[in-house]
Amino acid sequence: MNLTNAQWHLMLLSFLMLVLPAPQARGWRGLQYGVLLISGLTGPFCLFLAPVALWQWLGAAPDQRRHAFIQAAIVASAALIQVLCLLTLGAGERQSLVLGASATRLARMLTDQVFLSGVLGTANVGVLKQGALWQEPAMAWGVALAGLSVIALALVKGPSSFRKFCLAGLILLACALVSPAGAPVGDQWALLGMLGYGGRYFVIPILIFFIACLILACKAPGRLRIPACALLCVFMVGVWADWLYPTRSGTFAAYHQAVEAFEEAPPGTQVSFPEASPGWNMVLTKR
Repeated sequence: MNLTNAQWHLMLLSFLMLVLPAPQARGWRGLQYGVLLISGLTGPFCLFLAPVALWQWLGAAPDQRRHAFIQAAIVASAALIQVLCLLTLGAGERQSLVLGASATRLARMLTDQVFLSGVLGTANVGVLKQGALWQEPAMAWGVALAGLSVIALALVKGPSSFRKFCLAGLILLACALVSPAGAPVGDQWALLGMLGYGGRYFVIPILIFFIACLILACKAPGRLRIPACALLCVFMVGVWADWLYPTRSGTFAAYHQAVEAFEEAPPGTQVSFPEASPGWNMVLTKR
């Protein structure tokens, strides 16, 4: 929805480029290198992918090693540029905020923002948490440990690409929790624990949990495949619940009226265009 969140999507795309086999055509290889370069220069997410690129290069087959080395070199170069920017241009820009970290808040964060929201959707979890039972710390710990157990078992059963994805996601989530930017005031972990708040920090962990369920549904022993398949089905409930966006027909109608007024206005006239976010307007001067 915005440029900041796009970096998370670029990280996912770059990871896929890293773990895919080297294509035969030079054009496709150039496309992979270009994606890694553009993503690496767009934001600091190449820092989280650098260990994955190194791992991929060290474990590559002989016929894939040159391709993996080029990719690792691109990611490492972009990471070096990002580090220099953070140490020079970005030095002192991030405010020193109250973290408010605790083990219980971490358990609630994982339970509400990753495991439950990923499976049921934020809207349904909000209804579920109105019950007194879900306010107990023991419930948060139980769900968090169960979700982490699913991921741990998938790490054993799954391919190396999943372990690499978990490594990148773990580094990303750890950095987000150590230095979040949820709001200029307040305990940051308390804010990140609120449903629907800071969703970009949890999109990769939710994907990890989903892939873990997919791996267990395919490779786990028979008694574990049934609950894994059930979780995959319930995931569709969360997708449907959180896919709905509120209608903004009133805003759109007012915007089109402003467009017509702007076209008919004489030069020098200022016209206000309403935006979808309440209280925001864009004012243009006719030239």
